[in-house]
Amino acid sequence: MFATHSNYMIDKKDLGRYFRVEKKADESFEEHTHATQFDKKLTSYAEVSFEVFDILDEQYHNELYDKLRDWYVKECNSKEVDETKHIENIGINPFDDQYFKQIKKLAKDYQDTSKKSTKDAKVTLPTYIRNCIHYPANKKLNFDEKLRESISILREYVNSDIK
Repeated sequence: MFATHSNYMIDKKDLGRYFRVEKKADESFEEHTHATQFDKKLTSYAEVSFEVFDILDEQYHNELYDKLRDWYVKECNSKEVDETKHIENIGINPFDDQYFKQIKKLAKDYQDTSKKSTKDAKVTLPTYIRNCIHYPANKKLNFDEKLRESISILREYVNSDIK
């Protein structure tokens, strides 16, 4: 066993071999070392890089966004008795409106930078970041800050709604 501070030492093919090791203080301020093994079936390399090494990754944002979108489609279909009304997919803007705005109550504070948008169309932060990733010319100076914020939001929703 060895410990590393380098994400280059991670074997991307077998993430189940790795543990997140961290020291935490208890109520009496005594430090204890905790090791949590990554689940190789549920964990991606991008997630390990973010969680352990605090590396921002656009791929991880897309991974979380798409995971929520796929889950939302399945969730909608599971509530619909009439199978003829089941959906295979949901568009970005309907997903943004139905899930992020209506269910999660996120504000639509960001300019919609997708090619199909009107000039005054607004979207939530996760969809704004998703669109900036897909249309890089729209990235602003504070993109990394907003990417981090959006990943945090998406991780919270994945953990509360899917797991």
